[in-house]
Amino acid sequence: MALRNFLLKEMASMCSDVRLRWDSHDFVRLRNLTICRQTMFNARRGAEPEPARLIIKECGDALAGAREDSLNPRPTGAGPRVKI
Repeated sequence: MALRNFLLKEMASMCSDVRLRWDSHDFVRLRNLTICRQTMFNARRGAEPEPARLIIKECGDALAGAREDSLNPRPTGAGPRVKI
């Protein structure tokens, strides 16, 4: 409970301070607080969303521009024709 209260307090103070001049460090801090909060929320439910489970090979392929055919299928026309 202490971590949850800390996260909520920090997020609320950052968002409620109208005098805060946002820079990249503030955005990174708010992002990190939000991700931590989301991870805690998902951990209580037993799993994180599947897109968060990216293995190193998939990350390298994405950076190299490789294409995952199962996620982005190309129409080939080789499949059977079905009359509806």
